[in-house]
Amino acid sequence: MNDNELTERFADVLQNIEFAIHAVYRQQPELVDYEVSRALEAAVRRYKDEVRGRTPKERQLTGLVQEVHDAVIAVAEFRLGRQPLSEDAPAIQPGVLTVEDLLACLQRIHKSVGIWTKQGGRRGYLAYIGEFLA
Repeated sequence: MNDNELTERFADVLQNIEFAIHAVYRQQPELVDYEVSRALEAAVRRYKDEVRGRTPKERQLTGLVQEVHDAVIAVAEFRLGRQPLSEDAPAIQPGVLTVEDLLACLQRIHKSVGIWTKQGGRRGYLAYIGEFLA
């Protein structure tokens, strides 16, 4: 599946993940794209381990990288139907989104971070998603 097909098919999942990233940025305006990239890399590794049948390794993350990672994982687990976002949030049925599909979404966002950082500098990606999510 190419990027356009992925974006069209999983627009809601991509938007949910990017909203979580942007929520951290709103709370922590010193966040930069590099920290978002590191958080996404750790999330990608986590779900790759799962796809391969391995126990996901604990990643040594700190500060804003950890905060973004936790926000992304919370949304990912919600979209996989594994945990609610909050006590009063509606549940999603497990199996609607596969781990492989989620992994493809995370990889797509990670790629987008690289593209927008090159075009817009150290907060290029965050500025880009802010145009749509603010």
